[in-house]
Amino acid sequence: MKSKFISVVLVGFLFSFCGQIFAANLKDRTVVLERQVESLQNQIATMKNENKNLDFEKYFRGPSVATSPAFGIRRSADDASDLMVSLSSIHEDLILLQLRKKMDRYARANKVEIPQRPVVALSGGVEGQANYVHNYNKTERNDINLSRAELDVIGEAGPWATAAMIISYDKDRPATGARVTNSRLTIDRAFATIGQLEKCPIYFTIGQIYAPFGKFSSYMVTTPSMKALGRFKDRMAVLGFSQDFTRGESSGVVSMQVYGYPGETKVQDNNIVEHGGFNLDLEFKKDKFALKIGGSVIGNIAESDGMQSNIFNYSGALGAGSTTITDRVYGIDGRIKASFDRYTLLAEYVGAGKCFNVNDLSHNGQGAKPQALSIEGAVDFQIADKPNTLAAGYGQTWQALALRLPRNTFFASYGLSFWKNTIFSVEYRHDVNYQWSDTAQGNGPSGGSRMTPVTVNVTDGGRHKNTVTAQFGIYF
Repeated sequence: MKSKFISVVLVGFLFSFCGQIFAANLKDRTVVLERQVESLQNQIATMKNENKNLDFEKYFRGPSVATSPAFGIRRSADDASDLMVSLSSIHEDLILLQLRKKMDRYARANKVEIPQRPVVALSGGVEGQANYVHNYNKTERNDINLSRAELDVIGEAGPWATAAMIISYDKDRPATGARVTNSRLTIDRAFATIGQLEKCPIYFTIGQIYAPFGKFSSYMVTTPSMKALGRFKDRMAVLGFSQDFTRGESSGVVSMQVYGYPGETKVQDNNIVEHGGFNLDLEFKKDKFALKIGGSVIGNIAESDGMQSNIFNYSGALGAGSTTITDRVYGIDGRIKASFDRYTLLAEYVGAGKCFNVNDLSHNGQGAKPQALSIEGAVDFQIADKPNTLAAGYGQTWQALALRLPRNTFFASYGLSFWKNTIFSVEYRHDVNYQWSDTAQGNGPSGGSRMTPVTVNVTDGGRHKNTVTAQFGIYF
């Protein structure tokens, strides 16, 4: 019995001794594995930085013709998640100059010679849409369309000279029953810019561009009402200013533009009326927080694309595209965008600064004052290392019935970039129309009807509209 007890104690002692040796060995191995993992993480981070630097080096030492997705020949060096949100078409010239400044700073820090040769960058995108619409009058419609086919040609003739041409196709369908056999290609925007922000904060642009009025950034797949009301394109000259600033751990950019353009609408009995506007933007960043605020003023909001296509679309005595109006109405825009880490909140207001003359544009028999407001929120996240974006928002208009815009809009959207430089998006949109008794009209000025009258009534059988839109885009 005594020998059995001694045997049990001896076996227990051996197991305890071996366990301690095994635990110590396991601890040592765990420390080694942790160091190996940390070393691998550092190697991966180094490889990412090397690849990012390689993108810069390709620009400095590569061929004279390059390709990259989205805007600018250096966009591939940025975070690919930028493609999850549609970049605004406003300030395209400034975007290129800011990217150029980023490259110049890299070249100076790494003692790389800045190329003096001309460089041409090609990029673009193709987007297809499928949607289902339950209209105000309770009819249903399904559609499949090529919503975008665009080629961007960016040319840098030297450190101070940049030019761009954005070639797009006309997505409007032919008349009902006609077969789609071809689509027209047009120069949607084209401009030339003189400037180098690294050496001088002032720049000059001339060409056919969207005016620096508003921003109209949105997570919506379909067109938000504030963009339909305020955005416009014309041939104009822009004098701009952009300057970085640093305050302790925070940094930012202040930029402003003043611009002029010939315009399409002319004041009655005055065939030459100067058009122009002013814009101011301020960006602020600190750690994971970023804030952007801005304001714009334009001399005549009747120049907006929505106004021109729905109301002031006369072509005749004053020349193609010209319209006589009784009084000009200035437009204002204010916007704010705040983001922290993965969360973003943005809001924008655009509207007429005063009422239109009743002879030009009316709402319920009075001079109309069209306005629009948009509020959106979004969160970015990853699933299986794939970027995702979930967004929701609300929009409202006032006295914008003549532009055929809804009074209220609610939407929710989801975007996924499963493959690099591709985006799949789906959106649900609910529109609420104006009251049954509301009417709007654009009349010819007193003393002669030079403009075809436009009358809009809420008589289409319903006040609610639902739209589901799916879109897939590839950017190269």
